[in-house]
Amino acid sequence: MMTLPLSDLAAVLPELIVVAAACLILGLDPITPPSKKTWLAWLSLGSLVLCVPITISQMGTRVSAFSDLVVLDPYACFWKLLLYLVSGLTILLSLAYLKAERINLGEYYGFLLLSLSGMMIMVSAVDLLTIYLGTELMSLSLYVLAGFKRFEARSLEASAKYFVLGSFSSGILLYGISLLFGVAGSTRLSAIAAAVSARGLNDPALVLAMILLVVGFGFKIAVVPFHMWTPDVYEGAPTSVTAFMACASFWKGSAGSRPTGMPCSWWSASPPWCWGISWRSCRPTSNGCSLIPASHTPGMRSLGSWWLGRPTWRERFAPRDCPA
Repeated sequence: MMTLPLSDLAAVLPELIVVAAACLILGLDPITPPSKKTWLAWLSLGSLVLCVPITISQMGTRVSAFSDLVVLDPYACFWKLLLYLVSGLTILLSLAYLKAERINLGEYYGFLLLSLSGMMIMVSAVDLLTIYLGTELMSLSLYVLAGFKRFEARSLEASAKYFVLGSFSSGILLYGISLLFGVAGSTRLSAIAAAVSARGLNDPALVLAMILLVVGFGFKIAVVPFHMWTPDVYEGAPTSVTAFMACASFWKGSAGSRPTGMPCSWWSASPPWCWGISWRSCRPTSNGCSLIPASHTPGMRSLGSWWLGRPTWRERFAPRDCPA
């Protein structure tokens, strides 16, 4: 019988709280009267408030858990706090919006928390498979939220398009991870870094794996030229979901793109791999999308295109000895 050390569970206590709250909300939703659905929103908000002091108390530590599949460090805690803030603001925004749109269902808050838990897993992950699982947990929940206005054709189209392209990119991403495992012998980021530094670009399998990873994650976080689904999904999804996707999910892409804990000298030693990992900060994304909003109709489509042209945190705050 496999047992999990309490230290490992303590390291992911915020994630456990968020997942438990999501499951509780999904279970209570069918038996909650329509006039009391707001209670479920406050329950989800309370779970985030509970996570904040726990995450702050973990800021000064660096702990590896689950056989080094996830790491708890100040970097991960910082991004978790930002994700709590965005999720909390989304919940507050949704209180009146869901009533106005007549979609005031408790499951909305459950899927929002499940999506948040996927982002939290990804920012703490130091293994490609863990990153993949976190990304899929986030994506599956967003597929549902994008089509939450089930009585509108645009919302159903947004959900279907997001699901099809997301599933397509997941297959490509997983194939790239499998090739990279064959080359490096591990899915840990540190082991992959050592293998790439030793092999360079002399191995065709490594080059193919790199391309597949860039394409797979490029679809997930809307990098040029894999971004064209974004305006359609933003237009069809509920406004509160659009706000959540525009902030939290893309912040997750920037946070999860780091080679966790690896020095900048390693980035310089392997620039192709650095470009592959930091695809979200690639300048073509900013430059290629700067003129796109003019070709779309006003509203959420322009918002989706506009967001792609904004510089990421890495472009603003990357150390000078690291590639932008």
